[in-house]
Amino acid sequence: GLQVPLSHSGRFCPNSHPSDEHTMSVFHINGYHKVKFRKCRCSDKDMWELLLEAGVFPATEKNPQTGFTIALLRHQRTCSLRGK
Repeated sequence: GLQVPLSHSGRFCPNSHPSDEHTMSVFHINGYHKVKFRKCRCSDKDMWELLLEAGVFPATEKNPQTGFTIALLRHQRTCSLRGK
């Protein structure tokens, strides 16, 4: 299945394997999606740091299972500010 690489400028880490996937529910403007991410093995960054670099804000720092895209957070902020 489709996997989203984390780190390496959008390319898969040469040290990772397809079985290194991490499945999350990601909420976007058009709904939520189950997305499979493949973590970089040569980096010492935590998963939440790699997700932020990819444009996904994780709900928790430890073992995130849910995330929100930066586009969704900007959309929510715009709706909130205009609704006041």
